[in-house]
Amino acid sequence: MTFTKELAQLPDGNHICYMDSGPMKDSGTYTAVIMLHGSGFNSYVFMPLHEFAAQYRLRLFVVQRKGYAGSSAYSDDELEGLRAGDSAFLDQSAILLGHLIAYLITKHDLPEPNAECTEGGVILLAWSMGNAAAIPLFSDAGLFGQELYELLRRYLRKFVLYDSPYSAFAFHAPEEKSVPYSMSAEALEEYTGNLKAFAGSYYDQPAAWNGDPAELVSQPSPQPATTDSWSSEFWEEVFEAQVTLKYEWPMILGPIQALLRERTERAFFDEACVKATFPNVPFVHIACWKSSLHDIWGYHCMKTLYEERRSEGRFVRPLSFLVVMDVNHFWHWESPHEFLLALTIAVNGDQSIHIQTLCN
Repeated sequence: MTFTKELAQLPDGNHICYMDSGPMKDSGTYTAVIMLHGSGFNSYVFMPLHEFAAQYRLRLFVVQRKGYAGSSAYSDDELEGLRAGDSAFLDQSAILLGHLIAYLITKHDLPEPNAECTEGGVILLAWSMGNAAAIPLFSDAGLFGQELYELLRRYLRKFVLYDSPYSAFAFHAPEEKSVPYSMSAEALEEYTGNLKAFAGSYYDQPAAWNGDPAELVSQPSPQPATTDSWSSEFWEEVFEAQVTLKYEWPMILGPIQALLRERTERAFFDEACVKATFPNVPFVHIACWKSSLHDIWGYHCMKTLYEERRSEGRFVRPLSFLVVMDVNHFWHWESPHEFLLALTIAVNGDQSIHIQTLCN
């Protein structure tokens, strides 16, 4: 795996570890992709992508999110704010991300987008619950000074929401369908095993689904889970259970969900907010159809809301959907070439195409 590990020292006092797949060997331009991992699974979950990124003229910056090994830890006050549902926690998350993007642009002298926005610039990609850390960046116009906003607007081309669960948007859970395991300090080992089986499995979701949550599959298929092939040593490296207990679980189930729902509304559907923050950044939602019902429900809720707003003639941020039928939540691990090709298509695609379906 060809990448370097580096450390970004940010103006807000945080330091963030990241992996860099490196620039192109030739002098040609490329597109930078800043990637945020999900809940529990850290940046090592994207390792298979590094060696192939240059083939698609992509340079990957895979971020070790705050709280995870190598990056700044959350203070007791920050964690208390999260548990209490303090809006300052989401503001700080957005500020950190904005400063990190600016740092990577200037530190690595990233190429600006071309006139057609088909190469160059920065794509922000968040996987799974990493979307909850990214959405606040687009939800408040008062986070940064004008100079920083101008830099970010000049470079940021698209935001890719990769297989986001409903809790990252703070949508309501489908009736009688909730998280199928519990999380507590006393059951940490059991939880790790449960999540390994749950998140990495394949689910035979109905191909012609009508939106009824009762028809979604909650039990894994007999197909081996992605994580079944991982060694115990790699599992120790890639999954950080204590961080999930301290940070991710309160984000999923705590009072901060009400505020995250407001931020989602503003980032996607508030015309004044969109025009005051990043008016020229369309979103792309990638849904993996053999993922758990949590991710399928997240896609369904967002697509339904988006189509309702459009049909009513109300404002919506430009948003396209890419549905991939035969892959699970770890598509990037199972098929890195296919994933990078689809990512390239998604970020350069025609925004008039609102739903694309890929079948193997």
